[in-house]
Amino acid sequence: MGIGNAHQVGPQDFRDLLESYLEGKDRYANKHGVKLDWYLPAFELDFATDSKYFKDWDATRVLRFHPQKSANQDGIIYFNGGGFVSSAMAAHSYTCSVLAHRLNACVYMFPYELAPTGTAASQLPKLTDFYLRVASSARKQGHEVIVAGDSAGGSIAACLPQCIQYFAPLLLDTTLSAQDVDKIQPDQLILISPLTRLNMTKEVEERMAQIHPQDWWLTSSFIKQIIHLWVGSAEKQAATVDHFVSQSSSKEIAESLDETSSHADRPSHRLYNRIVRVI
Repeated sequence: MGIGNAHQVGPQDFRDLLESYLEGKDRYANKHGVKLDWYLPAFELDFATDSKYFKDWDATRVLRFHPQKSANQDGIIYFNGGGFVSSAMAAHSYTCSVLAHRLNACVYMFPYELAPTGTAASQLPKLTDFYLRVASSARKQGHEVIVAGDSAGGSIAACLPQCIQYFAPLLLDTTLSAQDVDKIQPDQLILISPLTRLNMTKEVEERMAQIHPQDWWLTSSFIKQIIHLWVGSAEKQAATVDHFVSQSSSKEIAESLDETSSHADRPSHRLYNRIVRVI
C-alpha cells in the first residue's frame, strides 16, 4: 500500500478529534471554554442542497470550534496539513482551538479529500464554493473572514485568492469585475509553515539536501511523490476540469478553470492587498 492509499475515499473524517474533546482529552479547549461540534453545510448553508456542481454535501461534516465569548465572532476557515495524504491530528485540533480562543473566532476545519482520490483539480473548486458561502453569511453579520492552514493546508490557503478569482464567477453564476472579486477575498491569510511551491527545482532539491540531517522526513523523493498525487497527472486534471465546466456555457470561465488546475503547483502571487501572516 503506497503513500496516499491508507485512508478512506471521500472527505476526511474528524470523528476521533471530536470524540477526544467529548471525552475531556482536549485540555486546551476545555481550559479556555472552546466548544467543538459538527457544522453541516448541507443543512446550514442555503446553497448546499441544490449546488449544481457538488452533489455530496450531505457527506461533508466540518469540525467547528466555538470560542467561549459569543460577541463579534469572526470566521476562520482552516485547512489542515499532512502532505495532502494524511488526515488531521490532535495538533491540528489544538491549533484551531488556539485560534478560536485567542482571536475570538469561529473556526471551521474543512475535511478536504486527500490524495490520490482528492486532487487539486477536484478539491479547489469545492473549497472555494464552501468559502464563498461561509464568507457571505459572516459578512452579512459584520464579521471578517480569515483563511488559514499549515504546511500542505497552508499551500491550499495561499491558493484561495487565485481560486476565488477564477471560480467565483462560475460558482455564483454571475459576471464579476476586478472590484467585485476584491470585495469577496479573505480579510486575512494565516499561513503556518506553508508549502509555497510544488515544483521541485534543482535549487530546491539542493536546499532540501542541506537541511535533511535536521529534518529527515523531508526528502526530495518523498515530496515529489506526494506533490504528484495532489496535482495529479495531466489526464486526471483534464477529466476533472471537463466534468466541472460541462455544466457551464462560459468558454472564458472554462479556460480559466483549466489554467488554475493545471497550475496548482504554486500558490497565487496576487493577494489583493490583504494581511498575510506567515508563521
